[in-house]
Amino acid sequence: MNQSQYLFIKLLSLFILCTSSPVPASTQTETSFTLVLSGGGARGLAQIGVLRALDESGLKPSCIVATSMGAIIGSFYACGYSPAFIETQARQISWNSLFSNSVSRTRQFVSDKTESQNYLWEMQFDDNMRLILPTALSYGQAVYNHTVPWFTIPQYKAGMNFDSLSIPLRIVATDILSGKRVVFSKGNISTAIRASCAIPLAYSPVYLDNMILLDGGLSANIPVSVARELSDRVVVAIDVTSELWQKKDLENPVHFVDQIASIGIKMQKEKDRALADIVITPSINTITNSDFSNIDTLINLGYLATKAAIPDIQKLINKPSDTSSGQSTHIDSGMYAHAIDSCMMSGDEKFGITSISVTGNLKTRTSIIKTASGLKEHDSISCTELPKILSSVYSTNLFRNVNLELDTNSQIKFTVEEKKYLRMRFGLRFDEFHLGEGFIQPAYENLFGSGIQTLLHLQYGLRREKYSMELQAKHLFTSNFANNLLVQMYISKDRIFQREIIDNDSTDGPDQIVHNERSLTKSGALILTGTSIGRSALFGAGLKVERFKIQVSNKSALDDYFGLRFKTLPFWLLKLNIDSMDKFPFAKSGSRHFIIIDGSWEKINSHYLFNAIGGLEQSFTINRIHTFTPRIQLAWANTRLPEVERRYLGGMIPEQRNREIGVYSMVQFVGLEPRALSGDLLGLFHVDYRVQISGKFHASAIIDWGNVWEKGQYASNKLPAQFIKYAPLGLGISLAYESPLGPMILSFGQTAKSLNRTGIRTQPTIYFSAGHDF
Repeated sequence: MNQSQYLFIKLLSLFILCTSSPVPASTQTETSFTLVLSGGGARGLAQIGVLRALDESGLKPSCIVATSMGAIIGSFYACGYSPAFIETQARQISWNSLFSNSVSRTRQFVSDKTESQNYLWEMQFDDNMRLILPTALSYGQAVYNHTVPWFTIPQYKAGMNFDSLSIPLRIVATDILSGKRVVFSKGNISTAIRASCAIPLAYSPVYLDNMILLDGGLSANIPVSVARELSDRVVVAIDVTSELWQKKDLENPVHFVDQIASIGIKMQKEKDRALADIVITPSINTITNSDFSNIDTLINLGYLATKAAIPDIQKLINKPSDTSSGQSTHIDSGMYAHAIDSCMMSGDEKFGITSISVTGNLKTRTSIIKTASGLKEHDSISCTELPKILSSVYSTNLFRNVNLELDTNSQIKFTVEEKKYLRMRFGLRFDEFHLGEGFIQPAYENLFGSGIQTLLHLQYGLRREKYSMELQAKHLFTSNFANNLLVQMYISKDRIFQREIIDNDSTDGPDQIVHNERSLTKSGALILTGTSIGRSALFGAGLKVERFKIQVSNKSALDDYFGLRFKTLPFWLLKLNIDSMDKFPFAKSGSRHFIIIDGSWEKINSHYLFNAIGGLEQSFTINRIHTFTPRIQLAWANTRLPEVERRYLGGMIPEQRNREIGVYSMVQFVGLEPRALSGDLLGLFHVDYRVQISGKFHASAIIDWGNVWEKGQYASNKLPAQFIKYAPLGLGISLAYESPLGPMILSFGQTAKSLNRTGIRTQPTIYFSAGHDF
C-alpha cells in the first residue's frame, strides 16, 4: 500500500466517524439488566408470573442469577422456554411426590411391583455392618426426573457452558464443608439445580468435586451479590422468600431446621436486597413455602407485582416504554421448537451417540446400566426418549440417584449414586381378624453386582406367622425384556379361634362357653422362572412342594402323633400376570389381570389335581377424583381340594407381597366375616366406586356378588342358575386415609340376601385395618 492510498483510507475513516451518530460506551449497561430469582419453595412459583410480565413488556434480561426454586424456573427460561410453557410444567408436576424415593409403578417390571413400599421403616448398613443414618427425607431423584429431559439438549447445544444458553445463567448452591457459596457457570444444569434445591433434611446433599452441596439459600437466598460480581448492569431482584415460621409450624422437623437456617441467613438477605436496584416483592404473605395448592394465585401475584414495576425498570435501563415492540424470543409451545436465539430442538430431531459411559457404579456392573437404558453406541436419540431412558435405569432399584448428560463429544454419560444394598425393613399392621402383626426383613439387594436379591422374611402375629428365605434374580436382555428367577423356602401358620355358646336347657344350670383353636401349618419350597415382556406382563412356570398339617384344640395330641403328621403335595404351576396399575392401593388407572394354573402328579380323592384361578380388574378415573374399579374372579378345580388349597370368601383383608406363602387363599367379600364361606369353585363380581375427598382421604362404595361351591355340589349346567338364585350380594362403604404408617381403612358391610341356609347370620359387619399389607 503506497502513501496516497494510506492517506485516503485514513481520511475516509475520519469522515465516517464524524458523520455518524455517537454511541456512548455505557450503552450495554444502560439497555440491559440482570434478573435475580430467589428461593422460597412453593412461593417461588410466583416468579413464573414475573417472567410472563417481563416477556409481555419486551424486557429480556441479559443474565439470570438464581437460587433454589428460582434456579428451576430461571433455568427453564434461560434455556429458551416461554413463561407459558413453564407454567404448564408447574401445573403438571405432582409436587407432593417430589420427596418420594420410590420408582414410578408404571416403569417397574411386574416382578418388582409386589415390592411396593409395604414397610414402615428401613435401616441401611455399610459393608462393615455399620448403621447408616439417613441425612434427609429424600434422595431427590424427582428433581432429575423433571429436569433432565428438558435441559440435556440445551446444555449440549451450549457446549455445557451456561453463557452460551439463550440467556446466560448462574445457579447458586452452598458448600457446607467450607461454608461458602458455589456458583455454577458450566456443566450439567440438572446437577446444579439439584444442589441449589437441596433443602436440609428434605433432600440429601450433592457430592461433587470434594464438595458437599446443599441449598443455595443457605448462603445467598436472594443472590444479588453474585450478580454484582458478574457485571455492573442494573439488577432487578425478586424476593419471594418467606418470613420465619410460627410456633405452631415448628412441630414439623423440616420446618424446624428451616427456621434455624432462616435466622442465620436473614442478615445476608437484607444485605442482598440493599444491593439491588429494584426489588420486586409480591404480596404472598399468607402462602407458606410448602403450600403448592395455590399455583394460580402465586403466578398472578408475581405477574401483578412485576407489571407495577415495569415503568421503573424501563426508566433504569433507559428503554422506551413500547410493549408492542417486545417480541418474545422464547418458545411458546408445549413442544420443542426453535426461537431466534434458543438452543432448543424439535421433538423429532435426532442426535447421534458416539459412546456410553457410566460413573459412580462402584459395585453394579456397567452392563446392567447400559442394558437398562436401552442405548447402544452409535444410536440416535431425541429429547422425547430421555424420560424413558432415565426412568428405565432408575427402575432397576439399585440407585439413589440417576443423572445423565450428552457432552460435547456426543457421549452419553450416566452418573449414578448407589444405594446401600445391605438393609433391614420393619413393618406393623393391624386388622380385626388377624389382630396385630409385624415383620423384620433383612436383605442384600445387589449380590455380585448383578442385581440379585437375597432376603429373609420373619413375620409374627397374634394369629398368623410367615417365615421365608428368598433369592430373586433378574437378567435384562433389553430395557423391556428380562428373565426372572425366584427360589423360595417358607413356613406359614394360621390360628383360627372360635367361640361358641352352648345353651343349657335346664332352668338352673349355666350356659357353656367353648373356645376352640384350629391351627394350620404349611411349609414348602418353590422354584419359579419367568419372562418379563414389557413393563406390564410376566409369564412364569415352576415347581413347588408343600407340606401341611392341621391341629385342633379339642383333639388329643395323640390323634395327630403330637402334631408331627404332615401331608405332602408336589405341584407344577403356570402363571401369567398383567399389571399396569399406576399405584397400589388407590389406583387411578390401569389394569391387573392374572391366571394361575397348577396341578399335582399325586392323586387327591382318586384324581390328579388340576386347579385354575384367574381375575380381570380395571381402574379408570373420571374428572380426576371419581374412580371405578370392576373386577371378575373365577376359580375351578377338577376334584375336592385339601383345606390348604380351598378358596375362602369373606372379609376385607387385602394381602399383597406374601400372599402366595400364606396358609389360606382368602378372597375379599364385603358383608361377610373373614373365611365365612369356603369351597373348591369360585365366582365373584366386584365393583368399587371411590371418590377422593381430599389429597389423602378416600370414600368408597362397594358391591360384591359371588359364591363358592364344593366340587360336585351341582352339575356344571346348573351352576349359572344356582349362582343367580343363591349367590350372596354384599353392599358396603368405606373410608380410607393414606397415613405415613400405611393405609387406614374403616369399612361397613352387610349382605342383601339371607344366608341362613348356610348357617351364617345376616348382620352388619364392621372391618378395620391399619398399616401396609404384607
